[in-house]
Amino acid sequence: MSEVEPPKAEVRKTLTNMPAMETPQSVTHQMMSEDEITRRISKAEEEAKRDYNGYRRKVLAFALVGYIYILFVPMVLVLLMAGSVWFIMQTGHLYGFEIQIVLGLLIALFAYLRALWVPLAPPTGLKLERSDYPELFNLVSELSKQLKIKVDHILVDDQFNAMVVQHPRLGFFGWYENYVVLGLPLMQSLPPQHFMSVLVHEFGHISGNHGKSTAFIYNQRVRLVQLLIAMHQHSQLALVLLSRFYDWYYPRFSSASLVIAREHEKQADLQAIEVTDGSTCGEALSLTEVKGNLLNEVWESIHDSIKENDTPPDLVYFKIGEKLCTAPENKDKSIEKLAEALRRATDSEDSHPSLSERLKLANFSAQRMEAETLYKSLPLEFAPDESAAGVFFGKKLPSIIQYCSDQWFNTNNIQWKSVHLQIQEAANELRELEQKAETQKLSLEELLKVAQLTAVKDGPQSSLPNFEKVLEVAPKNAEARYAVAMILLEREDESGALILKELAEEKQEFGLHACASLRDYYEKKRNHEAFKDLEKLWFEYQSIIALAQQERQRITKSDVIGPHNLSKGTVETIVEILKKHDCIVEAYLYCKLMQYLPDQKFYVLVLVPKNLNIMMKPAYHDLQEKLKLEIQFPGTYTLDLIASDMMWMKDNAATLPNALIYKRQD
Repeated sequence: MSEVEPPKAEVRKTLTNMPAMETPQSVTHQMMSEDEITRRISKAEEEAKRDYNGYRRKVLAFALVGYIYILFVPMVLVLLMAGSVWFIMQTGHLYGFEIQIVLGLLIALFAYLRALWVPLAPPTGLKLERSDYPELFNLVSELSKQLKIKVDHILVDDQFNAMVVQHPRLGFFGWYENYVVLGLPLMQSLPPQHFMSVLVHEFGHISGNHGKSTAFIYNQRVRLVQLLIAMHQHSQLALVLLSRFYDWYYPRFSSASLVIAREHEKQADLQAIEVTDGSTCGEALSLTEVKGNLLNEVWESIHDSIKENDTPPDLVYFKIGEKLCTAPENKDKSIEKLAEALRRATDSEDSHPSLSERLKLANFSAQRMEAETLYKSLPLEFAPDESAAGVFFGKKLPSIIQYCSDQWFNTNNIQWKSVHLQIQEAANELRELEQKAETQKLSLEELLKVAQLTAVKDGPQSSLPNFEKVLEVAPKNAEARYAVAMILLEREDESGALILKELAEEKQEFGLHACASLRDYYEKKRNHEAFKDLEKLWFEYQSIIALAQQERQRITKSDVIGPHNLSKGTVETIVEILKKHDCIVEAYLYCKLMQYLPDQKFYVLVLVPKNLNIMMKPAYHDLQEKLKLEIQFPGTYTLDLIASDMMWMKDNAATLPNALIYKRQD
């Protein structure tokens, strides 16, 4: 699903949009340098080439270590309890401190086991029933029987994807349910036979027909990440007891098992080839590449309509479905993108083989793998009712389209209205500045404002001449340099990377943004050497991020504050959300001025409830968490429903002009 993004009135990134700071409790546990990870992966590939079966057994044993360690802690607690009880029985005396030790160990054991019972949310989507979708369920039943797997639930969502998710009912203790999650756009873009090939590939991940140990290792990679994320969110006790071990274990297991995971992907492809055929499997892989690019173009056109329309379009997935069953309008552009995908080598850290490797596995000849030849051989055009969605959803397809469209509409409605209003405001303000420029010279601040407003109104690419005018007046202006660099990179102009590198090395304003963007760019381009060269500088910036995050964790009476300076549209969107809640009578909005990363705005939204004595009312705290999800800011922020002892927050805010943004009129 493509969500509406706020317009880029300022080209700065926010702290929350940057790559997460690597910490000992990071759920990805990347506690190794990129160089070390690459070295380990290369070593694993060489070892697997010499003796794949031996290497697989070695990785399987290492995979079991992850589970054994989790059980090691309760085993130690049980042994300590048994030893304490044995000591009491041997001495024949029962002292108070001995009872306390036994009880303490028992409580620790119970708390730890409960911590492992972490809740893992099942996949989301519309649950399908056999009586409504007999064609789909017959296909799934036939494939399940053939591949010897069990499917418990079938869901449909709005993603360009299809997957099988094993959801453990008991957290670490397992008891898995198998969910098949089907993306409507993917099914709209593929003929039935090609969709079946994709489905068989996904089933292959859990079937074990090509080796149960390989399937176990592959799924262990996924399950470990799920478990660590869940513990990070729900159980600090488990994290404290396990994090040090997993800081060491996970990056090593991930590197060691990558070769096995990549082999498992190939085996899943072979499963699809066996059930369908090599030609269908290869065409399905190529179709998802072509149609995925087409879907991005459709989303771009939908987002472009935000300038004229103040509400999102209805039945957006009906329009998407119509487009996805046709060939791309720009044939040459599509062929070039397909050629780029075919040239792309397997990334050293990607568990999926490259497209060209997968096509070779499906016995595609070199001639057939030429981009233009391959493109012309693909079934790009078909009637909507001949797509996989039309065939397998049948008469229920309109209700599926309605469901996915409603999900997208409800997610984006408020943000869409806000963005539309911001674009209208930007157009009006830009018109005033352009009129002023006809009679007098604009200041540097006004030139920068023109560039920012142009980016909001017409998109970043249109604002390049305006930012270049800023640099003619102030060549060292950090925001303009950053904006120009990002626009150039979007145009595949390498000179943008040089500008970002200069900004990053200066360690001044926008240095952190430049370093983060350059890091993303090198990763996207798979330029591992440049990425590695940037690593030292990136880690130097980590301390700045840590200090900035720490500075934003508390609001005090001594904070230096200033006006929020947000657009009218953004404020009105916030107010519309607050109006829905009768218990809120006033709202104040301001900025806390920062020492670290001062260009990263930190907003404070103070909400005054009807009843100031709210400390014992859980409903208020639930409301606060709900509002944090609903309200969006162009930066980091805190939102506080204040109690009577926090009225100083309101008093501080009231000293600023325009801080009061909402007052309920009863």
